This record gives sequence, C-alpha cells and structure tokens, in this order.
Amino acid sequence: MKNFMDIFKIDELKKYVQLKEERINMQVKDFVSNSQELKRIAFEATNENIEPLKKMYFDQMGEEHNELILFAIAAIKSQPEEERQSLIERGLPKTKRYFLKMLDDINNDVI
Repeated sequence: MKNFMDIFKIDELKKYVQLKEERINMQVKDFVSNSQELKRIAFEATNENIEPLKKMYFDQMGEEHNELILFAIAAIKSQPEEERQSLIERGLPKTKRYFLKMLDDINNDVI
C-alpha cells in the first residue's frame, strides 16, 4: 500500500489551497476597492428597508403636526386679538412665519 503522502501529493495540494486563498483574497480586495459598487449595493439594501419606515414616519408625523397646529390655533384664538401677534412671535419662533400668514384668517374666524 502506498504511503498516504504519495497518493495525494500533499505539497501540491497545499500549493492549490494557497493559490485558491490568494485568488479569493484578490477578489475581496477588488470588491472592497471598488467602492462605487459597494455603495450601490449598500444603498439598495438599506433603501429597501428604509422606504416603508419613512412612509410610516411621515404618515404619523403628518397626523401629529395637524394635531399641534389645531392646538396652536386654539391657543392663539384664546388670546385677545391685540396680543396674538406677540404670542406667535414669542411662543412659536420656528413656525411663526406660517402662523403670521394665517393671523388674518384666525382673527376673522375663517380658521
């Protein structure tokens, strides 16, 4: 019976495995260095998962914003007309441009 090492030629098998590992490492290195392809794959993978979450978030935020707007209008209406503009400017600094545009309609009970 032949020796196990003679049958399989272990040195050649080691060389084959080493060449295969080097080829795989080169493929990985090429893939990683091609950042555009990697970005595209990452974008597609994340975009598929994010889109439903974005839609759900915007739907919920739309409802919440409507609720807050109605509350703010009610709070503005509860003040005397001469104090409403001051209240909007002091209390709503980030959204005052919207409410100041609506102030005439609020004062005339259109809204």
